[in-house]
Amino acid sequence: MENKVKVNNVQQSIDTEEREALFNKRRAYGCESEYAENRKQWRENPENNTVAEYPLHVDIELSSICNLHCPMCYTITEDFRKRIKPGFIDFKLFKTIVDECAANDVYSIRLSLRGESTLHKLFVDCIRYAKESGIKEVSTLTNGKNFIDKSLTEQIIDAGIDWITVSIDGIESVYESIRWPIKFEDIKTAMGNLMDIRRDKIKPAIKIQGLWPAIKENPDKYIEIFTPLSDLLYTNPLIDYLHNDDIEEIEYIPEFTCYQPFQRLVINSNGKALMCANDQVDTEIIGDAYKMSIHEIWHGNKMENVRRNHITHMAIDKYRTCKMCQVPRAREYEKALITGKIIYIENYKGRAQNIGK
Repeated sequence: MENKVKVNNVQQSIDTEEREALFNKRRAYGCESEYAENRKQWRENPENNTVAEYPLHVDIELSSICNLHCPMCYTITEDFRKRIKPGFIDFKLFKTIVDECAANDVYSIRLSLRGESTLHKLFVDCIRYAKESGIKEVSTLTNGKNFIDKSLTEQIIDAGIDWITVSIDGIESVYESIRWPIKFEDIKTAMGNLMDIRRDKIKPAIKIQGLWPAIKENPDKYIEIFTPLSDLLYTNPLIDYLHNDDIEEIEYIPEFTCYQPFQRLVINSNGKALMCANDQVDTEIIGDAYKMSIHEIWHGNKMENVRRNHITHMAIDKYRTCKMCQVPRAREYEKALITGKIIYIENYKGRAQNIGK
């Protein structure tokens, strides 16, 4: 279909091709053929509007609570606090979801969405249960604060997690101003713990990602510090999570069709199924995992309507979640010099790149 946005559209590597290839090799290790097929479907299903029998991936929000108060995050907004009940997913429900996914060859699950998953008292048990059930790839996105605890880090790796992404925005005082109360030296210690405990193991693959405006003043120093503490370094533009942009002034990709409804399903911490991973305040609930199977939600009328509205390019007008989302926004580029090479950093058109704006 025309005007498809590319998958993981504005996440951008600031690493070498060699390290990126090795990172992907780590991800695939032990299930190389299944990984290759999953990546193929991940690209082709949205392009062809193909809906598999089950989602290729399921996001399971273990926690809607965070232990930080970052100035650019939607979790600090009044809208989020009013609409999202703080809490953790019930372990029995988690196991029910995983059992169905494992029995039907869902390739991957991610144990995170809006909160900090390591706050769930059974975080390690969730990893272990998913891996022992047969899920090929179990991953999480974290701020890394709890990896300062070496004992917890050991338990997480021993449980069999396949991929960990840590958000580290900037270095030194810039980092501390964003990710307070974590000290910069402490997050370096946490990443050192991860790498040391993994030692000669292939997994987990360890990725660090940082907001471009937090690292743009000295990207080479950021790369120098974190290359030995990771397998891969990525950057992201600043998203309008605070909804400061004038919604009527936003410019969108013409005839936009989203990839997510053809790839993944999202279950929040109270069991509600969301339209996509970017529905920050449960605006479009498409099902309830307490009452419906993953298969029923994936093929339900509400999810089919979401796909239909995207195929006909009506989703931005139909759903406020889509209208407020970063994915359909038009792009612009900033030229940057990183490790002696010119790189064009992708950004959302008209989006101010100032933390907290």
